[in-house]
Amino acid sequence: RQVLYKILPLITSAERFPSGPSTKELEAYNEYLKGRALLREPSTDSIIKATKEHFRSAIGLDPAYAEAWAGLCEALLADYKHNNRSNYQILQKGKAACEHALGLTTSDTLQPSKSRVVSLEVYLAQGILYREEGDKSDEYEKYYDDSLEALLQAEKLSPDSPRVLMELGATYSSLAAKSTDASNLDIAKDYIEKAELILLRVTQMDGGHWDSFQALANFYFDNGDFPQAIQFYEKAWE
Repeated sequence: RQVLYKILPLITSAERFPSGPSTKELEAYNEYLKGRALLREPSTDSIIKATKEHFRSAIGLDPAYAEAWAGLCEALLADYKHNNRSNYQILQKGKAACEHALGLTTSDTLQPSKSRVVSLEVYLAQGILYREEGDKSDEYEKYYDDSLEALLQAEKLSPDSPRVLMELGATYSSLAAKSTDASNLDIAKDYIEKAELILLRVTQMDGGHWDSFQALANFYFDNGDFPQAIQFYEKAWE
């Protein structure tokens, strides 16, 4: 219990459990919270390894813990990005974890009592996964649409979640980049404006957490606004 109370302040209430913890195993929940807290730390080999270990420990204690599977998906996707998106096998492992999480929450028409509502964490992992798949696909529109659908569902569950809003902004930013490449400049401009508004909102509501500033800095860098990018990178590193 001491571990739980130390970690809870690091995670916003909206990102913990919208309708209560979905596991009855307190130690599994402790391990889940440790992994969730580490997801907001800078990605290093040791941080990513520890994050995956915590989520796998939670799953070992409760194999039906959908949110822990979703967390493992996010950790694997963080690993994939940390390795310059070059190891496709890691992406596939993340996809498998995400699909398992979704399978644990999908309605069971034969046993309605066992059905569960898809949680914020599962929608969030889906949204990130679909965006990563879209970044690598010629059929990016389908993946990005799926990413937006999942993240908008997560936003409905938790409108003030910085994590959800950051990922929503990132998907709009990816759409803007692909639209620019396809010379759909008016569409790209619309996505850029949406992404910027969302990411600016996150920096104002997130208590100055480093990753919200870095997300906005990355956005400005990707869109060629280097003075703004430098300004927010400096804020992230303070």
